[in-house]
Amino acid sequence: MQKIYLAPFVKNMYNNVINKLISSSKNPYLLTIDSSDAIVSNNKYIIDITKPGKISWYDATFAQNESELKKIKDFSINQYYFQSDYSQAISIILNGFDEFINRNEKSIIYIASKVESMNVALCIYNMSYDKDLKGMSPRIKALINHLENNIHNKFLMISFIKRGVAYHNAYLDNYTKRQLEYIIGSNNVKDSFIDKLVCTNTIDSGVNLNAKNIFVLIKKRIEGSNQEIRYANLLGRAARISNNTQGNLFYIKMSNGKKYEREFYKSNQLKEITTDSVTLSDVMKSDNTTYKSFLEDKNMNNVFKDQFLKQNKFEQEGNTLTSGELTLNIRDSNGLDYYIDYKTIVESEEKIKKLSSDDLNLYLRCLGNYEDTKKFIEFLKYCYDWEHNLPYKIKNAMNNSTLIATLITHMIQGRSIKEIVNTRIKSVEKRECKLLVNLDKNFVMQVEYFDNNEYEGYEVFDKDNDNHINVLIINSLEQTQTLIEFYVKKYIQDFYLRVRNIFGEMYSSDDIGSFLEFNSIDNKKIFLIENGIIDSFALNEFIKEEYNPFYLDKKIKWIEMIKYVKNKFGDTSPLYYSILDIKQ
Repeated sequence: MQKIYLAPFVKNMYNNVINKLISSSKNPYLLTIDSSDAIVSNNKYIIDITKPGKISWYDATFAQNESELKKIKDFSINQYYFQSDYSQAISIILNGFDEFINRNEKSIIYIASKVESMNVALCIYNMSYDKDLKGMSPRIKALINHLENNIHNKFLMISFIKRGVAYHNAYLDNYTKRQLEYIIGSNNVKDSFIDKLVCTNTIDSGVNLNAKNIFVLIKKRIEGSNQEIRYANLLGRAARISNNTQGNLFYIKMSNGKKYEREFYKSNQLKEITTDSVTLSDVMKSDNTTYKSFLEDKNMNNVFKDQFLKQNKFEQEGNTLTSGELTLNIRDSNGLDYYIDYKTIVESEEKIKKLSSDDLNLYLRCLGNYEDTKKFIEFLKYCYDWEHNLPYKIKNAMNNSTLIATLITHMIQGRSIKEIVNTRIKSVEKRECKLLVNLDKNFVMQVEYFDNNEYEGYEVFDKDNDNHINVLIINSLEQTQTLIEFYVKKYIQDFYLRVRNIFGEMYSSDDIGSFLEFNSIDNKKIFLIENGIIDSFALNEFIKEEYNPFYLDKKIKWIEMIKYVKNKFGDTSPLYYSILDIKQ
């Protein structure tokens, strides 16, 4: 039997197509729906808020460009003119929400900025009311328990969730992100208690969302690489065969920029992704060490590298390649130092060679001890000249050896974000450091002194100010997730490799290898991580002797352990979901 699908040009896909194709005793035809059958469709709308005092709502489902839009309705708004602000945009949309969709339907609100995603969630929270907590699922209650006990009881996300709002971005810990993905993708009625999720591109692919509506707000550009792929993935999130066969996509026109609006019209078409060639000026930029190091690696044979060198007429002179404008130093590389420039590599090796055996032993065995870890970070800061070699956006944090040593020690010991936040507050109280807070940017900076003229928009941290505490929580989450994982660990790995290359394998450290891979140096925790249990609060619980009967021959008796944990803690404990989700 031939199958002909007209999606996305079929309205009410389930009743008009799928329902008539389901095999039953009265229907002799059998249709198997597989992953290649995209019998879902999206209604596409554009909401233009750029016109003074007015919202214009258009149907773009069949439109290929702006001229083919069909106007649905105009609304009057109080604001005379929209100023391209995300929070202002979402307040305009929320005021007319019932015009577009049922207010209680699950909706994803996509914001192309991590910081703004939190500000928009706050805006929705301020325009909402507390819900009846009896309508909350056990999983959501467990998430709140996690946020209160492991993140911080003053974390604003807790209040957001009680009004059915949450945000999902790279700043959040893995457990919270994972639970929000389960909740928003769930068919459980009580999981629909959270019906507004503000997200960034952390959720644009690989997550089976059960949200019928997606609102897209892009002020300037999407953050990160592969923007076209990310955007195309996002626009396919609403209609899913197992949940909603027909979704609603709303593009909020915040400016007269055309790029993302044009892509919105073409969201159902196959995408051809083109890449821009790297130019000589790109490589010459001071903050681009990656591609330059790639070109200098004599052991790297690559068609793009050869093409670049040929196009820019590079000629070899001894151990250098030169184009007249740019000189590259040919060198051996291990593939790990593409984020470090050649000059720093040479200088760092000379500094490492001068280390005494006592220094080497201290640095290789420091993890878990705060004071020794701080000495190690101080050496890395000097060795790789972080003061002059790091991007401005992370320089302040990376040069704060006290902060990095605290974060690493807490990670090794399995201590919570809540404990990290409280430790940082105590440091302020003891006058060991001074913190400045920028509420608009959700950003914390440590400084020696405070000058209003130099730090415009910042306030001195006040431990009695809940907004200041909340920004410190977000900052601690972000630094644990990104500062250590994506920056500090790279330098520790590079140091460890160079030590062994220079001094031999006699200077090896299982602790550093384990930390780089597992964020732990505890063998029992590593066993649990290898079996899929990754949340630090769960690791701290499950290494207790009472759980030993569930561990046999490097495997876990999952069914018995899940039952034991549920009986002990109940189904509103994050410990229950930290292992239940592994086997689902």
